[in-house]
Amino acid sequence: MATVLRPKMWDDVIGQEPVVRALRGMLKSGNLKQAYLFSGEHGCGKTTAARLLAATVNCKNPKNVNPCGKCKSCLSMQKAIPDNPDYLELDGATQRGIDNVRALQNFVAYKPQNNVRFVAIDEVHGLTPQAQDAALKLIESPPEHIILILLTTNPQGLSNTVLSRLYRVMFRTPTTKSNVELMQRVCESEDIKLPTTALERIADVSGNHTRDCLNLLSYVIDQVRFDGDLKKALKEDLDTTFSKLIQTTSYKTVEDFTTALLCGKQRRLVSNIRRVENKVYFLKQVQELLVEVMYLTIGDTTTSRNTFVAKRVCSTAKPDESFIQPLAKLVQELASVQLKTSQYTVDAEHASIGLFLKYCDLFSESK
Repeated sequence: MATVLRPKMWDDVIGQEPVVRALRGMLKSGNLKQAYLFSGEHGCGKTTAARLLAATVNCKNPKNVNPCGKCKSCLSMQKAIPDNPDYLELDGATQRGIDNVRALQNFVAYKPQNNVRFVAIDEVHGLTPQAQDAALKLIESPPEHIILILLTTNPQGLSNTVLSRLYRVMFRTPTTKSNVELMQRVCESEDIKLPTTALERIADVSGNHTRDCLNLLSYVIDQVRFDGDLKKALKEDLDTTFSKLIQTTSYKTVEDFTTALLCGKQRRLVSNIRRVENKVYFLKQVQELLVEVMYLTIGDTTTSRNTFVAKRVCSTAKPDESFIQPLAKLVQELASVQLKTSQYTVDAEHASIGLFLKYCDLFSESK
């Protein structure tokens, strides 16, 4: 679904307003750079922006700084894998050697059939040091008819020499609101009705990465279409039913676990976590809920998607000011576990459970 719905116009790009304004401003003024770095998390629109930039520059009849979408050049750029003779896309994660970068010389040597030839290297931080050095030569003195776009989720993986020669465009992670609005439009076009809270859960589970949101939405739509009873079940018990659909933990289980933790009930704590199938996402949910509980405990009334659950936890566990420091330390230690293991792995899971048991005893003593 994410591939099919890839924006074909700048106006269709969501959650990247500053980026779109900057790139369209360059297109309008003709002040294009020859070497760009598009950086940001995965699934936030970097490749889409690279393709739109190439499509707009080489379009025969651009309108309002948008590609026309009808000329031969535009149509070739709209394919899942563009076959435009003036656009070359490489994957730095797999085509990472110096020989791959040298192969670019054949592409850049020829004049464009349209206006400009584009080279886009995705996951450029995956290139070997030797390949980065070879790419540096192209970055430092590109032919006039070439625009180079490097895309990365990890700009720190590039040398300072390379970074200093690139015009950096930073992509942010889209908001829940923008992703939900996009998914609502998709549901309307697919003639499927899903509650807004369900779409918010999809955005949450997907980390608000638009590509992941659309892929997970497609997964849910396929299930609902196959089993008509799911529509009724979603209306009657959204939390439990939807959690099963996307294989995550219900808010009720997260609430029970967090309440047991703050009440110092070790048996309930262990019982809850043993019943969880997807512990990876469960631990992330608990960490976010603990942050919300901490905010409520210090009197912050700002609302978020977890506020209503956090209020129920606080109503039962009744944390006071003595909980604030331990809560802050627990959240900090959980974040530290994440950093050390890069993401929520089995090692992170075991370390997190150990922390929960340790702080469960501490909260028990506070009662």
